[in-house]
Amino acid sequence: MQAFFYRSRHSGTNSRFPVRLVLLVMLLLALSVPAWAEEFTVSPGLSAYWYNPDRNGEGLVLEILDEESAVVYWFTYDEAGKQLWLLDVGAIDGDRIVFPELTVTRGGRFGPKFDPDAIEQQVVGEAVLSFSNCDSAEWSYSVFGHGQSLAMTRLTQTMGAGCQPLNGVPGQPISKYAGQSGSWYDLSHAGEGFVLQWLANGKAILIWFSYDSEGEQYWMLGTGHHEAGRIEFPMLNSTHGARFGEGFDSEDVEQREWGSLSLELGCSDGQADYQSELPGFGSGEFDLTRLSRLASPDCPYQAPSLSDLYEFKLQEIEFRPVADTSTAVMRDLNIASLDIADDGTVVSSRGRSGGRFDVIEWSPETGELTVHEGDFASTDVWVTPDKRLLATRRREISDEHVLEPLWLAPGAADWQVVPGLDSGDDILRGVSVNGDWLAGTGRDDEDRSEVWIWSEAEGRRRLPIGEGMFAPRPYDLADDGGRVVGQQSLVNSSVRTEVASRWVDGGAPRVLRDSDGNVLGWAMACSARCDVVAGTLHGGEVDLDHPRAFEFWVWTEDNGHHYLGEIPGAVRSTIPPSNLVWDSSADGSVFVGRYLKWLPNLTTPVSRPVLWTQATGLVALEEVLDGVEGWDDNWEDLTARAVSPDGRKMLLEGEYRYEPEQTLGRYARAQVLTLTPRR
Repeated sequence: MQAFFYRSRHSGTNSRFPVRLVLLVMLLLALSVPAWAEEFTVSPGLSAYWYNPDRNGEGLVLEILDEESAVVYWFTYDEAGKQLWLLDVGAIDGDRIVFPELTVTRGGRFGPKFDPDAIEQQVVGEAVLSFSNCDSAEWSYSVFGHGQSLAMTRLTQTMGAGCQPLNGVPGQPISKYAGQSGSWYDLSHAGEGFVLQWLANGKAILIWFSYDSEGEQYWMLGTGHHEAGRIEFPMLNSTHGARFGEGFDSEDVEQREWGSLSLELGCSDGQADYQSELPGFGSGEFDLTRLSRLASPDCPYQAPSLSDLYEFKLQEIEFRPVADTSTAVMRDLNIASLDIADDGTVVSSRGRSGGRFDVIEWSPETGELTVHEGDFASTDVWVTPDKRLLATRRREISDEHVLEPLWLAPGAADWQVVPGLDSGDDILRGVSVNGDWLAGTGRDDEDRSEVWIWSEAEGRRRLPIGEGMFAPRPYDLADDGGRVVGQQSLVNSSVRTEVASRWVDGGAPRVLRDSDGNVLGWAMACSARCDVVAGTLHGGEVDLDHPRAFEFWVWTEDNGHHYLGEIPGAVRSTIPPSNLVWDSSADGSVFVGRYLKWLPNLTTPVSRPVLWTQATGLVALEEVLDGVEGWDDNWEDLTARAVSPDGRKMLLEGEYRYEPEQTLGRYARAQVLTLTPRR
């Protein structure tokens, strides 16, 4: 680290945020999530920019180097309003980092006149940075005879560093070049350099520590982006005007445009090209060498496997007690397992003759099955957090078929019609994570398809259908009922045209598209806020030659659309869809579903389970579960049908490939997969 600041043990300099730039950066950056443990300790995820909200215009850049050490760059001003930065390598001690020798430098000259031998260093004080969680800290210092304790807030989230949910944040993929975050310098310019951090939202932020023509500390700051293999910073800014310590006032900070910077980096070396708009700086280039590496992520970044993050446990659901034991037909193949609660309770439907269904409830504690016989109209059935069961009943009144959404309260003997959903045409299609809102389809006064949502407080509300669309179907909705996802079809089309749609606050549905304007299809699951939506394939009139037309995708309010790729060897088809997402965790960090593949000696493709998290990407669950106790390959069709709201339990559903008994018929099968975090 000494090369950055000449022959010193220190590894970096310090800089500060200009007021207007701080506000801009805050809009661009994604903030972190709450702490994970009651006893907080310093971890790699704390590498970030930190500031006091009442002191816009100064702050800290922190680099966690390993389990024992960290570098801080404090960017502020001297008592004359000139830029000032202090730096030190600190020792990590539990929830704090001790910086015993905060150092300032002077004597360098910008550009070709730079002479590393002219740089002078001075230890001016000490500081301690103490953390209460991933977002909050306290900066206590004694410098230049001044002392203060400042509450600090995280301003940025460094890509791949940590302090995020185990599954990552949907819509914030970690790029292979994320590990370029750290400090960089030119070997011939020891004493100045660049501090780069890739941010979780895909942007980059950089401070260039250097000197002015008088040998005083000078720094430039900007945000950039990845473009054609380079990191482009269209405009760096410098600032001046504020005062050090208790006399600091954000209103005194003035900002000026400095110029542009372009970096081309690998994991160990690279090049910088700059062009300044201010006199005395001009243009030039540097050959860069990495000076510091963050403790996380590695360079190049490698995504963790699911088994790196979790331990697995499987529990078989035994359906034999409710199977038809006739020697002619085994009816347990008609059992479809559909939903799972946080405690592992599973609800299934069992088909009977005449298109009627029963509901089956399975207890993970006892392994017992409770059969609720009835004339249910579809395989769709749900279990809510308060253990209500929901389904749709079909019955005949005066030779007419009547459809009624029902619920069964815990401990109740009889199913009840959901209040206000007794028109006779309503089919339940989706239930919010908290169970407060329902969505479904029905018929309007002119016998046309319609979409509705319902809550106990607001009753039934009709949603509009998009212009030129028909056959709407909602699949999922937010806990407050304000957002609904599903699909519609194009009126003037001769082919199947599922169009991913999203209703917001009761308005006309928005068609979801990728960044190139291609219509997306099969939007079947969303988070509890429906701000994260998952689906598969293109929609509308599908261009089958499009290279990404068959891929899984995720769409977020904050970051738009991202393609997720395909499982290697998956079948490509539109009817049936080669890929489907079935369900989402409440936070949108886990999606489960199925893809199609060929098995030897079969004439039709079979379903196979898939899971996605932002941290791992798409995961073919069969490959992960191989070797786990309770797992075998005796599955024909198999899908990951549901995930619990907390994302820790998954429902695997399908059928045996080879009959477990020497008898006629085939058997439905289901397992509960429990994921226990390794950390």
